[in-house]
Amino acid sequence: DNFLPILRGTKFYTLSIFDRWGAKLFETNSTETGWDGTYKGEEAKQDVYVWKINVSSNSGEQKTMSGQVTLTR
Repeated sequence: DNFLPILRGTKFYTLSIFDRWGAKLFETNSTETGWDGTYKGEEAKQDVYVWKINVSSNSGEQKTMSGQVTLTR
């Protein structure tokens, strides 16, 4: 499974995943690519991770959203 938000009407998008110490584990600009729970080709440990999304709508509105995702296997 992949962690991937569902977005509509977006012009620009960035999804970033961070560990609890703030290290960036994943980043994408593709709305088709999500985080598969790995870091540098290895499975990340079961833990709570922080996600951050920067998005610009087709009308030019910019938003930053964040939250947590729990990785379980």
